[in-house]
Amino acid sequence: MAQKVTMLENGTAFYPATISEMILDADTKLFSAQQGKALSDNVKKNTDGIESINNMNTAWSDWSTNGMTLLNGAKQFIDEKDYPQYRSRLVNGNLQAQVMFRITNLSNASDTSYVGFPTSIQPSTTTQLGYSSPTTNGRTASWIIKSGVVALHGNSDQNFDLDYWYPFFAQWEVN
Repeated sequence: MAQKVTMLENGTAFYPATISEMILDADTKLFSAQQGKALSDNVKKNTDGIESINNMNTAWSDWSTNGMTLLNGAKQFIDEKDYPQYRSRLVNGNLQAQVMFRITNLSNASDTSYVGFPTSIQPSTTTQLGYSSPTTNGRTASWIIKSGVVALHGNSDQNFDLDYWYPFFAQWEVN
């Protein structure tokens, strides 16, 4: 394509700036059509890869009480935020769950189930947690997570006053 040269009044030739679609390196070699297509294909592959990664990783869902139940006389400690709830997310295509609650009215340990949860967030294996977060009067609790329930394995002094409260927070990978 011919470029129009403009002659200025003083006799100087004025050439318009040259525009090219792509410049490959400092030597200003232009891409060939084949190189341009290869670059475009690589960009598409990378974009598809990023989309695939994003589909395998999600943000935490909102907290939900759906399918959560209190068992064996357990009660939420004070308000609705204490009621057992969970949320989930995908990490590298694997589902993770978090469960939290604060309950009271526990009369026994010995692996007594106090909270039920949906099987959709069942951990990949039965898990025992040595939970060191203080409960009433500074005691600690040990919990077992299995087959859709959270069970109290024991507390640090094996004393069970129905007014004692037990906070719980755990995260695990789902089957």
